[in-house]
Amino acid sequence: DPSESVRYDAAWALGEMADYETYGESELEVARTAALEDDDADVREAAVRAIGRMAEEDDEESANVLQQALEDSAKGVRIAAARALADIGNAEDQILVALEEVLTSRWEAEEVVEAAKQALLKLTSADRED
Repeated sequence: DPSESVRYDAAWALGEMADYETYGESELEVARTAALEDDDADVREAAVRAIGRMAEEDDEESANVLQQALEDSAKGVRIAAARALADIGNAEDQILVALEEVLTSRWEAEEVVEAAKQALLKLTSADRED
């Protein structure tokens, strides 16, 4: 649909479906596509949040999408991506490296750095508990 508000509502609703476990791979694929390809930053952010609520820890495709979203032009999308990575708990080396790169960037917004820091803390503490 060409309406940004309709696409945003749809992406938001995908995340809400996670509460009721009423989603499947096709809904997750819609969120992955919107997270990377939608023209509207609010839609991409809502889609990233939905991925964080729906994806499982071993879902490498979703983790890769979230890793790419860490480089989005919109700050809100980058913050949501860091938080979503922590939520799904994928502590693969490339994910940790991507989050560490956010911490060392001289140009990154403070809120994004803080979200990446919290994600790293959550992922590395969970990894140590295993």
